[in-house]
Amino acid sequence: MAVEEEEERNAGGAGPSRITGIATDLRKRGAGGIGGDDDQRKKPKIEDMPADFLDFLPNANDASPEDDAVVSAPRPNRCRQFWKAGDYDGSGAQTMPASMDHVRMHPKFLHSNATSHKWALGAIAELLDNALDEAQNGATFVNINVLKNPVDGSPMLLFEDNGGGMTQERLRECMSFGYSAKDKAANMIGQYGNGFKTSTMRLGADVIVFSKSNAKRGGRPTRSVGFLSYSFLRDTMQQDIIVPTLDYEEHGGELKEVQRGTHQDWKYRMDAITKWSPYQSEESIRSQFKKIKGQGTRIIIYNLWEDEQQRLELDFESDPQDIQIRGGRDDSQRDMAEKYPSAKHFFLYQNSLRIYASILYLHLPKNFKITLRNQEIKHHNILSDVMHIEELVYKPQKDGQNGMSAKVHLGFLKDAREHIDVQGFNVYHKNRLIKPFWRIWNSSSSQGRGVIGVLEANFVEPAHDKQGFERTPVLQRLEHRLQLMQKKFWNNNCQKVGYQGPPATGSATKKRKTMHEDEILYRPRRADRLQDKAIRSSRRCSSSSSEVSDDEDERPVKEAFPRKAKIQAKKAFRDPNAVDEVDVGSRFAKPKETIPSKPKPVPHVPSKSKESAVAVVPVATAKDSLILDDFEAEEQVEPTDHQLRELEEETNVLATRMERLEEAGNAQLEVGVARTQELEETVHRLEMELAFVQNGLLEECNKYKRELEEEKKQRVLDDAEIRKKLKTLESEKKILEKENKCLREKLGLKVDAIIS
Repeated sequence: MAVEEEEERNAGGAGPSRITGIATDLRKRGAGGIGGDDDQRKKPKIEDMPADFLDFLPNANDASPEDDAVVSAPRPNRCRQFWKAGDYDGSGAQTMPASMDHVRMHPKFLHSNATSHKWALGAIAELLDNALDEAQNGATFVNINVLKNPVDGSPMLLFEDNGGGMTQERLRECMSFGYSAKDKAANMIGQYGNGFKTSTMRLGADVIVFSKSNAKRGGRPTRSVGFLSYSFLRDTMQQDIIVPTLDYEEHGGELKEVQRGTHQDWKYRMDAITKWSPYQSEESIRSQFKKIKGQGTRIIIYNLWEDEQQRLELDFESDPQDIQIRGGRDDSQRDMAEKYPSAKHFFLYQNSLRIYASILYLHLPKNFKITLRNQEIKHHNILSDVMHIEELVYKPQKDGQNGMSAKVHLGFLKDAREHIDVQGFNVYHKNRLIKPFWRIWNSSSSQGRGVIGVLEANFVEPAHDKQGFERTPVLQRLEHRLQLMQKKFWNNNCQKVGYQGPPATGSATKKRKTMHEDEILYRPRRADRLQDKAIRSSRRCSSSSSEVSDDEDERPVKEAFPRKAKIQAKKAFRDPNAVDEVDVGSRFAKPKETIPSKPKPVPHVPSKSKESAVAVVPVATAKDSLILDDFEAEEQVEPTDHQLRELEEETNVLATRMERLEEAGNAQLEVGVARTQELEETVHRLEMELAFVQNGLLEECNKYKRELEEEKKQRVLDDAEIRKKLKTLESEKKILEKENKCLREKLGLKVDAIIS
């Protein structure tokens, strides 16, 4: 008993079978059928209970077959993947009691459900899909037109086709939510059973459907009317969605009512349709069936939605042969479309129904046409606007279905040489365009421009509005692969349309920073640099005139000795024996001497070496208080022998340093020359090898060319010989036919002779 209870507990719920089993067990215990020391220790005895204390429990023989059917029904295999959980047809449903609660659906759901269409032309495409699916039932056209409302004169949208029409049951399923008779495995676009409601309610508040279906399976031809009106539901303050329908059957050329329920119900439906529809009498409703030739469906959407400025969302006036999105018309886009014809569909498809419908399907069925405002829409293949086309194959990995594949066509727009920013993939699903000009590669530069791709991806599930795909791992892998395809195609072919190709692969050479020659070979100390600068400045000053004006003297001093350099030079040349109270000066300055107000001439001191000169500092002016003063005009101090020797030694050091720099420079120059010669020899050798390889390849190509020509000539000779043999065989065949004819004639004569 414990095992049975555990099994039923795992099955879930305390159903009738479990209660009946418990009651049977208790009755057995009451009858003494189950006993034992363990049972008597754990549970109280039942023998002392009244005989009828278990009568309220159901008996095993009283269980209803419906309860057994519900409990014993096998548990179906449920899909735990969200994107596949919608594959539910509802066939073989179990019967539930009439008292079971049903979910109610408020009329507001019509509006919220229609918001899945962000784009009005996408809603129109849903109705075109339904008409195209009727091609398997013999449909040859779908017509889109604009009618005038007979009540208020407002425009109405008309969609009509000559397909198989809808029977009474199919029309009710069409007006319901989630019902679809289309097989998902078949090559049909519609599959969710929601497109008609979302599309019609996205375009207008009300829709009325007239469908005409011929006799099927021995039945009678039917005429049906369906009325889905948000205005009717809102005006009558309904709390559930009510869809009035009318049904007729043809009897001897006359239409007779098919009443579902009482005559009062029929009258209520008729009154609702005639009051809130453009056709306010039963005669006008019946007249709509006469406009359907043979069989088909006629959908009329009215009370079209308006924008914030109380203008119709759809524009019927700008182009009498098109339907456009009001406010979406951009003159610059139209100018670009006229300037670059191959990119016309890219610039205009978002605002023009004629342009969008021309690329909506990868191919149309034979003898099927789409008409917009009495003018046929010419089907357009995007690949006709593309050049340098390459075909690639993408094989997805999806649930082990490795046999699936998609052909991807890539190419450049014919106007890609103008470097316009147009690119993307047109991705189709079961012949229907889902992602128009899907931009996958978002490069910050001009890379990827002009590349257009076309593919049909039946292995990716589209969203309910059919304007995108569900974001699944399969789609992410497809997006990644398409991006790689586009990048590879661009890198290999962008030169054909005037773009610069990618840089050559490999390790880039590092740029070396150029430095002055003495900075590379030798870096002198700071004090040495200041001394050299002072000596160079003194040479420039000594070569000039001894008598200069204030303006002429001030300029070279400031150029030769900037303020900071003067202070550092003073510290470098200061004599350690000089007095600390010196205001400004060098080791040649007199202690406690002030700066003269007028410039004094600078004497030239001859040097004992050709390359050296006395480091005489230019005379300062009164404008600058920190200038090195070397001489006084009134009291001139002659340099001592010790000072001259020091200067000579410094000059010799500088000369030695210059010689070292020259030697190092010459050595580096020799190395550079040798390296240059080596590189020139290497380049010459490589050029010789390249020429040799080119000559070899040319000879090999010529050899192959000669062999191909000889083979071609031999084939020509063989063909001629074969033709000659064929002629010989034909002549022999004719001779044999003549002989056969003669033999037949002789045989006939002999037979006649024998018979006679």
